[in-house]
Amino acid sequence: MNGRFHQGLLLLLALATPLMAQADTLLLEVLVNGRSRAAAQEVDEQLSHLWVAADQLPQLGIRSPDGAGPVDLAALPGGHFRYDRGAQRLYLDLPDRDLVAQELRHDPARSASQQVTSDLAAVLNYDTQYTRADGQDSTSTLATLRLLGGPGVLETSSLHSKTATVDNTVRLDTTWSRADLDHLRSWKVGDFVNGGLAWTRPVRLAGVQMATNFGLRPDLVTYPRPGISSSVAVPSSVDIYVNGLHQLSGQVDPGPFEASQLPVATGSGDIAVVVKDASGRQTTQTLPFYTSSLLLSPGLDALCVEAGSVRTHYASQSDDYTQGAASFSWRHGVNERFTWESHLEGSDTLAMGGAGLDWLLGQVGVLNLSLAGSQYHGQGGKQYGVGFSHASHFFNAGVSLLRADHAFNDLASANGDDRPGTALSANLGWSLPGLGSLGVVFTKKRVNIYDEYALTSSSVQTTALSVSYSRPLPWGAYGSVTA
Repeated sequence: MNGRFHQGLLLLLALATPLMAQADTLLLEVLVNGRSRAAAQEVDEQLSHLWVAADQLPQLGIRSPDGAGPVDLAALPGGHFRYDRGAQRLYLDLPDRDLVAQELRHDPARSASQQVTSDLAAVLNYDTQYTRADGQDSTSTLATLRLLGGPGVLETSSLHSKTATVDNTVRLDTTWSRADLDHLRSWKVGDFVNGGLAWTRPVRLAGVQMATNFGLRPDLVTYPRPGISSSVAVPSSVDIYVNGLHQLSGQVDPGPFEASQLPVATGSGDIAVVVKDASGRQTTQTLPFYTSSLLLSPGLDALCVEAGSVRTHYASQSDDYTQGAASFSWRHGVNERFTWESHLEGSDTLAMGGAGLDWLLGQVGVLNLSLAGSQYHGQGGKQYGVGFSHASHFFNAGVSLLRADHAFNDLASANGDDRPGTALSANLGWSLPGLGSLGVVFTKKRVNIYDEYALTSSSVQTTALSVSYSRPLPWGAYGSVTA
């Protein structure tokens, strides 16, 4: 009986021994696809398996798998490893898809942000005009006073007019503004024009506004820029050309590489990548691209929120404020091809809202779509818009149509302006090498006028066609003609 007990105990200990084995920590030189990618790394050896921490893989140029725990090198998909115990080296052979692409950057590294200060200052701008016609004298003076300092900028402007029958001074705008550099926002308190989109109409408000201001970062490019990726089998030099102009050079090790956010102008073009190895062998790859400032980079947002009182009779009365109103506009870069936008505005008598989309159609151009609806005094209306634009080095074209029915209203029409109707515009432009540039613009606009006393509505239509030609002239001059 005792013999059987001792035999069972020995068998249990033999089975438990592998489970109780402790991992040995090794300090190894790691070579990925024959090249040393980083300094000596800590590797755990346990039960003939080698484990590394997930956060070590990017240092080795390897894409991290999902999860943050230790990674079994034997489980890496598509690759295998070899451990040279005598040389204390670990050799990893992996396909390009499992490696982190080496990045070639054009943008210089930005230095740490510095504290921005603003000294106290005052600026007075003025513009005075004198006119004499038919024996009558008239003068007008536009003055703007701006006070700058740490809390922000206070600005006020006024217009003084004097004729034989009128001697009047009108306050135009009084606004306090402040820039938030950390969040790329601008705050305004006082008089301002509300934010909006291509298919909305602006109104003047007095209140508070918060708006995204990309102009606070002149180096920031807000639209998607093209990139290119490839791979090399041996150490090589890479040169990148955009529309025939050299933009970037760099050295890459064997494996994948990519160059993103290349400096390009809006419109269509092409990118050429020239790869040359140590033996002098050269390969060239050319890819077309199309970019547009109508789009936002993926994940980028532009927001504008304001609330206040609508201002009417601007430049003729100083303080004519009517009903309270609020407005909201938002644009979001969904991906490199789609930018979503939406707008809401309203008052105690009006509610208007809509959504739009800017859609990049490959190398063809950008399609714009919008749809909006309104409720005003219990009456509903709708508006739709469609547009297309294309730009290249030698030719650009665009067309847009914005159409609203007779019942559609917005803050502008609810406060005295004409109701939106139909707006059609088209443009063509040519760049003529050595001869200048030629442009043609056609516009057709119809607005709906509603007579509240007669309870009738009518339409007023205007049409315009313009042709312009411009070209450089001798001695650094520039001339243009428009008909």
